Amino acid sequence: MDKTQYQAGDSVNITSRLQNTASNEIATARTVTLELLDPSGQIIWTQISNYDALSPNALFDKTFSVVLSQAVAGNYIVRSTQHAPDGSQADQTVTRSFNVLSSTQTGLGIGGQIQSPSTVDSGNAIPLKWQLNNQSNIDLNAVNTRIILIDADTGSAIGTPISLGSQTLVKGASTTQQTVQWMSVGNADQRIMALLQVELDKPTTATEQDRWKTVSSTSFKVSLPPIKVSFDELQKASKPVLIYYSCHEGWWDVLSGWVQGKYDYACFDERERQVKSYLDRINVPYTMVKEPWQFRDKLHSGVYGQYWLLGAVEQLSPHTYKEIRESAYLGNNLLTDNGLISWQNSKLMALAGSRYRGRVLLSNGTITPQPASANLPALLTKPSDSNLSVTPLLTTTARKGQSFTANWPVLLEPLTDATQTSATFDAAKKLGIWVELSLDLDAKPISYFHQLRSYTAVSTAPYGRGQPVALAFDLPASLAAANAGQIPLPASVATPPQKRWDYALTELLAPRQRVERSSYVPSEPVHVPVTLENQSSQARTLQIDIELPSGARWLGRQGGTQTIPASAQTQSKVSYQLTIPPNSKVTEMVALRLPAQGGTSVVRTTVSGVSGIGTVTTTTQLAQQENRFLVRTLDERFNLFKQTIKSWNSSNGASWLELTKLKTDLLLLDTYYSHGHWELAILQAGHISDDLAAMRSAKDSRIGANRIELDELLRGMEISWYLQRNGQRITP
Repeated sequence: MDKTQYQAGDSVNITSRLQNTASNEIATARTVTLELLDPSGQIIWTQISNYDALSPNALFDKTFSVVLSQAVAGNYIVRSTQHAPDGSQADQTVTRSFNVLSSTQTGLGIGGQIQSPSTVDSGNAIPLKWQLNNQSNIDLNAVNTRIILIDADTGSAIGTPISLGSQTLVKGASTTQQTVQWMSVGNADQRIMALLQVELDKPTTATEQDRWKTVSSTSFKVSLPPIKVSFDELQKASKPVLIYYSCHEGWWDVLSGWVQGKYDYACFDERERQVKSYLDRINVPYTMVKEPWQFRDKLHSGVYGQYWLLGAVEQLSPHTYKEIRESAYLGNNLLTDNGLISWQNSKLMALAGSRYRGRVLLSNGTITPQPASANLPALLTKPSDSNLSVTPLLTTTARKGQSFTANWPVLLEPLTDATQTSATFDAAKKLGIWVELSLDLDAKPISYFHQLRSYTAVSTAPYGRGQPVALAFDLPASLAAANAGQIPLPASVATPPQKRWDYALTELLAPRQRVERSSYVPSEPVHVPVTLENQSSQARTLQIDIELPSGARWLGRQGGTQTIPASAQTQSKVSYQLTIPPNSKVTEMVALRLPAQGGTSVVRTTVSGVSGIGTVTTTTQLAQQENRFLVRTLDERFNLFKQTIKSWNSSNGASWLELTKLKTDLLLLDTYYSHGHWELAILQAGHISDDLAAMRSAKDSRIGANRIELDELLRGMEISWYLQRNGQRITP
C-alpha cells in the first residue's frame, strides 16, 4: 500500500510483486490472488492475476487502485496468495494491513449548513441558523460543535466561540435546524464570516486549527443604523418651564386662619425634589424658584416658554399677574396647580376657563381623562402601551391629621362653552363638599354642585394664542404618592404609577401655542430643538455645531436654563459632543439670545456622527438646518402700535370711554418708553393690557390683534430691563 492510514473515501493503491528469487532456474506460471478484508474479516475486494513463467531473478509488479466508499473505520488486511498450478511449489500467503480512520478523526462525511442575513446593525443580534448531517463511516457520538466568527479581511477572531454543545447522530441522519443569536460587534461596513465547526478526535498536542474542522460558513456585513435627526419639532418639543413655589420669609402668613385651620407648613423642599425626579426623567428643561422676586425676574428673562405655579403660592402682585396673563395670551403655557390654599390666585383659573367655587373631598382619587371637546384636541389621552393604559392616574384624598379641607381638590366651575373639561373625578362617593357663594350673575347655585356625578379635575380653554391649564388637585402630592413618598434613585427603573404620571406630565407640558410666531423682539431667547434618535443597540457619539448670527449670545443647552460663563456666551460658533444611549430618543434644546438689532438672523445647526477611538476621530455630517428669525425693533413695534391706536375712533367691541382711557394710558406709556424707564413702561403696558382685556374682542378682531402687538412690545421691554439690571433684585 502507498500509506498506512486512509480516510473513509480514499483510494488505496495496492501493489502486487511476483519475483523469481532463484538465480539459475526458471519459475513456472503462477496465479496470484489479492483479497481485501474489512475489520470484521469479510472479503470486500478480490483480484486474481495470472503470470507467465519468470526467468531467474526476474520480477513483475502490478498496481491496483481500490476506492474506499464510506469504509468503516478500523484495521484492514490485504492478503496475497501465490499458487503454482503445476504443483511445483506450495501456496504462499503474504499479508499487509492499513487503518481506515474514523470520521471523528478526519471529519470526512460530517457536513452541515449555516445561514445568516446579509447585513446586521452593529450592536443588534443576528440569527445564525445551523444544521449538521452525518454522511460519515460511523455513528457520531457527542461531537463538540461550535461557531466562530472572524474578520473576513484579516482572518482575526472576533469575540469568543459560540458553543453549540455536543451532537450525537447516527450515520445518514441530520440534526434539526437550530438558531443561535449573536450580539454583533464591529465597525461600519466590516464583513464577518461565521464558521460552523466540529471537533475532531485528535491528540491533545494538536493545534486548535487541526482539532476543529469547518463544515460550513456564511458571511454578513456589519452596518451602523442611521441616527435619525429631526429639526421639525419646534412646535412639539417641551420648552423650558419656570416653576414657582413660595418659600420667602413669612410666606405662610397668607395661609393662616382659613376654615378651622391655622397653616404653618415648612418650605416645600421635599415637594421640589419629588417634582424634579419626574422632570429629569422626561427630559424637560426647568428652573425652580422660591421667592416672588425671583419668579418675576426669570419671567422677564424670556428664556421660558411655560410657567407652572405650585399650590400654596401667595397672591401674585397685580403687575406680576398682568405680566404672566399677557405671556399666556401671547401663547406661552400656563399651568396652575391647585393644591393646598391656592384660591389666592383664582384669577389664573379663569384664564383656563374655570371659576373657583370651593373644595370637594372624594373617597376615590382616580383622575379620568376625557375625550376632545369644545373644539380643542384632547389634553390628556390614554397611553397606547397596554400595561400603562390600565394604570390609573391617582391623586391624594383625605389625610389624617390635616386641617379641615387641606389638600382637598378644588371645585372648578366651567365658565363658557369654550372650556374643555379634560379630566374628571368620580363624585359617586364624595365624603364632603364646601361650596363658596359666588355673586356673579352667571354662577351656578350651590345646590347644583351637590347633584353632580363628576367634578372637573383638569380644565383648559383658548386664551389669545395660548391655552392655559388649571388643575383641581395637588400635583406634587400626586407625584409623591406615585413615588411612594420616596425620592427615586437616578438609575432606578420607573414603576407603572410613575410612568403613568410621566406620560401625563409630558402632555401637560407640551406646547399649546395656537398660532406660530412670525417675528421676535430684540435680544429674545430662542430655542432650536434637535431630536436625535439612536435606533441601534450601541451607544453613538454625535457632534453638534451651532453657527450664531452676529450679535447673538449663546445661552447653552437645556433651553438656556443653566448658567454658563460670560466668555462662553460671546462665541460665534459652538461645538460640543454628546453620547446617545442605545435605542433611545432625546431632544437637545439649544438656546441663544438673538441680536439686539433688527433684521433676519440665521442660525445654522449641524449634526455629525463621530467615529474612531481616543483622539483619532472623524466626523460625518448627518443633517444640517438653517433657522431664520425675524427681529423687529421695539421702536418699530411701538410706533406701529401708537399709530393704530391713535387712528382708532370707534369699535363694536369697545365703548367711547374705553377707547378714551386706552389712548390716555398710551400717552403715559409713550412718556416712560421714550425716556427708557423700563420698569414704569412695563407697569403702564400692564394697564393698557387691562384696557384691551376688558374689551369684547369677539366683536372686533382689531382688539385681539392689538393686544398681541402690545404683548410683543411688553415682552421686549421686559427683556431689555432684565438685561439692563443684570441680576439686581426687583420688586416682586
